[in-house]
This record gives sequence, structure tokens and C-alpha cells, in this order.
Amino acid sequence: MPAMMKAISVRVPWNWYLLYAGKDIENRSLHFPHSYRGRVLLHVSKWWNKNKILRDIELANQMHAKQPYSFMNAPALTLPYLQSTCGNIIGSIQIDDYVEQTSSPWYTGKLGLVIRDPIAFAEPIPYRGMLGLFSVDAFSAQFDRCLLRKSPCNSQQACSRRQKVICASEDHRMGNQYTVLNECAFDRVEKKLTAMGYHYDFACTYSTKQPSDFYWTGKETGWEMRRKLKSWCATHSIRDYKIVRNTGYVHDLHGPAVYELWVRK
Repeated sequence: MPAMMKAISVRVPWNWYLLYAGKDIENRSLHFPHSYRGRVLLHVSKWWNKNKILRDIELANQMHAKQPYSFMNAPALTLPYLQSTCGNIIGSIQIDDYVEQTSSPWYTGKLGLVIRDPIAFAEPIPYRGMLGLFSVDAFSAQFDRCLLRKSPCNSQQACSRRQKVICASEDHRMGNQYTVLNECAFDRVEKKLTAMGYHYDFACTYSTKQPSDFYWTGKETGWEMRRKLKSWCATHSIRDYKIVRNTGYVHDLHGPAVYELWVRK
């Protein structure tokens, strides 16, 4: 069943400051829905006015100076970059609360959305935005084509581990797991999980570290691995997680594939 995710649309240059400069308030009118809290996709409007954008950049830099934030690996704040983001979903943010008064220098409107944990996507995803809080089908064919449009999976030699590992479809009999097909981009699955607010925790493989209280021998069968991961999550009171069976580590789809744990906090 498709997973509907909420999204909000912002104008440039504010999208850059939300993802890379610590902008912790998104300003809206009082008509904006107050009830939703959680992760939303960040869409950038197609609106473009060069002179207004340059004035907004100057204003945003003044706000940023009052609340400095050290951003790493941020793309250069240039007009060509900003224009390339217009009309695209470029990441996701967490809406924690709604305020009508705050000391944040980013607050200028009547209603402030309290923002945290921005996640920037590696590639922009073309999508038509709407006003207010709107829904996006994150598992739709359109969304998947956007995520896969630059994948080199037609070339076996060009495929990296993260690009050819698995193709997953949600198993509704086991809502916390992903079942696996073979020979498709792992980027698609990773971006879906990231957009839904999950982050990679650990994998059961000799080349990576597991938590000290997770006892793994490397000889477990598939159902034993799932049972151990479920038990470990229950011990640590982790209720929102995904178990991904990653066949990229082995050639045999039915062999001892590696299991990865993705957690949403």
C-alpha cells in the first residue's frame, strides 16, 4: 500500500537556509494547519524573482549572524544552484511544534513552525508543489522514476554496492520489514527510508561493528536474524524500525544475506 507523506513548499533562498544554515523556524500564516507534527518532505516553489531573492539572501544572512551555525558539505549559495532546486523535492525536515512567539532570529511571521533534523537528498526530485501542507505518494511510480533517473544499474560494472543491492517492497504481513527482489538500486530504498525519517543503525556483517549487546555469530539463518533484531529492538524499546535484507553482500539471493537495521526516532 502506498505510503503518503506530508510535504511543504518554500521559496528560494529559504530552502538553502533550512537545510544547511540552521534555520529553525519556518514562517507561515495563522491559516496553516497546526495539528501535524512529524517529518515532512521539503519542496521548493518554482517562483523566481532575482531582485527579491537577493534581498532575501541579505536578510537571511543577517538572521544567520545572530544565530551562527557551522554547516558542512553545503552547496554554494549561488543563483544557478537555487534555480536548479525550483520545482523539486530536495530533502526533508522535522516539524516539532508551532509557536506564535519565540526568541529565534528566524521568526518573522505570525506562525512559526519549529524545525529540526534537516536531511538533504543527494539528487533533487521533480514534483509539483501545492500551497499549505500537502500529501506526496512516496511509493508512487512517479516518485520512484525520479529517484532512479540517474542510476547506472544497466551496467553491471558501474553498479556500486549501494546501487545494485536490493529492490524492496513493503511486506504488509511484517510491517517492520522489507522483502527483497534482486538487481535494483539500493538508492531507491535508502531514499525512501530517509524521506520517512529512518536512519541506518547497523548491519550484521563482519566488516561493520554491531552494538556490544547484540550477539551475532554469522551462522544464523534468516528467521534467526530477524528474531534477534526484533528482540534487540524490544530490549532497547525501539518500536519504529525497518529490517532490510541486503543481498548485495552475496551472489545467491537465497543465501545468508546481510540484514540491516534502520531506525526512526
